[in-house]
Amino acid sequence: MNTLMALMVLLYATQAACINPGLAFLPLASYLSDSLGFSAAQLAGFQATVMLPWFTKPLWGILTDGFPLWGYRVKSYLALCGVVIVASFIGLGCWPQPSASVLMVGILMVSTGVACADVLADRLMVIEGRTQAGINRLQAAQWTGLGFTAIAMYGLGGWLADGASLSWAFFLSALLPLLSLGWVLRHLPEKANYTITVKQNWQRFWQALQQPGLRQTLVWVVLIQVSPLPVDYPYQREVLAFDNTLIGQLKALEYLGLGLGAGAFGWGARQWRLPLLPLAIIGSAIATLSLAFMQDATSAYGVYGIRGLAQAVGMLSLLGLIAARCPPGAEGFTYALMVSVSNLAMGIGLVMGGQLYDWGLSFAGVAAMGAGYLVLCGGAIALYARFTNVGRG
Repeated sequence: MNTLMALMVLLYATQAACINPGLAFLPLASYLSDSLGFSAAQLAGFQATVMLPWFTKPLWGILTDGFPLWGYRVKSYLALCGVVIVASFIGLGCWPQPSASVLMVGILMVSTGVACADVLADRLMVIEGRTQAGINRLQAAQWTGLGFTAIAMYGLGGWLADGASLSWAFFLSALLPLLSLGWVLRHLPEKANYTITVKQNWQRFWQALQQPGLRQTLVWVVLIQVSPLPVDYPYQREVLAFDNTLIGQLKALEYLGLGLGAGAFGWGARQWRLPLLPLAIIGSAIATLSLAFMQDATSAYGVYGIRGLAQAVGMLSLLGLIAARCPPGAEGFTYALMVSVSNLAMGIGLVMGGQLYDWGLSFAGVAAMGAGYLVLCGGAIALYARFTNVGRG
């Protein structure tokens, strides 16, 4: 288990170093704005485009579940993803002044490799965890690696954006995925298996979908994630007059809370059987409500620290519910599909929150409405789950 937890930390740390947020995020944004003259809308469009592979994660789940590569369904694909990511960063680094189209193609390849590797990491987590305690500990390890690495990426990325070329940012970005590639090839044990087919995986998923547990969990995920969420950036810039440096510090603090919360969640999962559904509702409600108390820079620091901690508990609990419902043999596709639906519902909630703010509801009012929705809707879900014995981790 310790070796597997180390792998989970490494894979999610690599994700944070490459694209989420990525060491080259700030240097790239600076280059696009200052050297290529991108407007704010063009910059947002570029960032949205390079994240498109993350909405195709169910396809990577089908691929890795049903098409063994050289007999392996995890190790070989992880190695291939590592090669694509490293080669893409090195290729981008070799361009002294890359055009927007070159950057788009290169970052899309990186994003595709990381998205597929994320599906593989989650598939391995579900298969090897199996019990609630095992799954929760492995997920906590993933998010601990993501949270603490993201802090370093924001700090080092800011320094690179001001004091180094974009090429150096890309070359340095290749180091951690190269380390992950070597670790996977050397330490990941997996026996070759040529017997699993896409048809078998689809049959297992369909059979699981006939059971109430998977269907109801999917509905609950959507209901929880679609809650209205305030859009913080316009409020911070236009009302509170925060500069980008302060906003970056707040995001780093949020990731610090995320890493600490994930570590605490993993420790708790080792000690007790956690009530995942109530924790998912309570954590999400606190994370949303905390934003209502952001009135100035001083309060913002406290808000984002608390928000990171609450987000870790809420999200990991929700992901634990999802992982527990993945049918054997179709883990990659099922988990990726449900997480993609969860992300889509969260995006809808963010759009709803932004629209409410544009209609004149205060930022704090949107946060309070979202938290109230979570308490009322989540409470109804929890009562239903308790009386039907469905949804227990």
